Amino acid sequence: ELKTNTEIGKDLTLEDLRKQGFNAIVLAVGAQIGRTLRIEGADLQGVNVGLDFLRSLKRGETFRVGKNVLVIGGGNVAMDVARSALRNGASEVHVACLESKHEMPAHPWEIEDALRDGVRIHNSVGPKRILGANGAVSGLECLAVKSVFDEKGRFNPTFYEGSEFTLPCDTLFVAIGQASELSLLQGQGVSVTRAGTVSADPVTLQTDRPEIFAAGDVVSGPASVV
Repeated sequence: ELKTNTEIGKDLTLEDLRKQGFNAIVLAVGAQIGRTLRIEGADLQGVNVGLDFLRSLKRGETFRVGKNVLVIGGGNVAMDVARSALRNGASEVHVACLESKHEMPAHPWEIEDALRDGVRIHNSVGPKRILGANGAVSGLECLAVKSVFDEKGRFNPTFYEGSEFTLPCDTLFVAIGQASELSLLQGQGVSVTRAGTVSADPVTLQTDRPEIFAAGDVVSGPASVV
């Protein structure tokens, strides 16, 4: 039985489901929240989350973009946002990503399609602060990236001092990763990892509550179907 338009944590709680007689619950809510940047200027008008933009387009909602768009990120979502911005009125779209061309997490064909559409990709560029004028975004102050990963292969970007430069824009999208919305687990006794994913047994997929299971991106982080 499929019940649509039913939000767990709002319309129903996990406890409500147990009271209805369900003796096993599987959490498969994915990673539907776009991560944001905690830098100066992130609250300026015209700064948007890339996933919110794509979701609005799929719903047929109006989402106005400017003529000069900048996307922060180097993954598939960033490529989708950049190409969608071009199709929705932008004259020029730039992408700024930390990784070099061969390090970019986006699929090669996604990058090729974006370049073919006219997207300009700036590799090895990191955001320092978002610039604004009269309360609206006007550009991104960037730093040249020295390295993205440390000697142990962990994500730990370093930058060249004094390498600041500006990429102008009138609309900015942040597409730097995704997270799970886990407010439905408040007070449920289910552990969450430091990475913001549900802690589950790798074999049984059981959480701390033996009747509650978790699977997919809510456990692994964005990894399978996005």
